Amino acid sequence: MSRASAVVEELRERVSRLEAQVQGIRSILGHPRDGGAAVPAQPGSDQAESVLAALRAAGLIREPSSEELAGAAAWDARPEEERRDIEDELRCLRLEPPLSEIIVRNRAGGASQ
Repeated sequence: MSRASAVVEELRERVSRLEAQVQGIRSILGHPRDGGAAVPAQPGSDQAESVLAALRAAGLIREPSSEELAGAAAWDARPEEERRDIEDELRCLRLEPPLSEIIVRNRAGGASQ
């Protein structure tokens, strides 16, 4: 089997696994496409907790680390104006090379940046 064929087969398997995970999540959420209601779960509700549990079980989310919680608390403690200034600055960042090029290089095995 050629390398390209192996990569395509691996991608097919990954897509199949992801589709199965999405279907499992949809069955919990009651996705409209599957006949369910498109009502967002309220934080803290039983539905929200079951959705979070399903996402954790699927390995799609995890509990935040203590470092992440500390960083979030530090961010929340900043004045609103300072947070807006930081967000504006981050939105205007220009990477050199662009992120898309970095990703392509990494996927191609040439991780030099």
